[in-house]
Amino acid sequence: MTQPTYLWKNNRGIYFFRARIPKQFSDYFTGAEIKKSLQTDSYRLAVKLARVYRVKLDEEMSKLAKGG
Repeated sequence: MTQPTYLWKNNRGIYFFRARIPKQFSDYFTGAEIKKSLQTDSYRLAVKLARVYRVKLDEEMSKLAKGG
């Protein structure tokens, strides 16, 4: 099973949500990427949590693209 590109595991075994911010939205976000600890070492739970963050980020960028 392939790990989603937005899921990252540190050297202590904790998963993080990690996503690059497209240049067109760089004025709205701090830095070139978002990185948030999912506070779990469980792959299954990390995938579920990361998907939620991915959807929220996509929704936010969609609103910004529409001028909202």
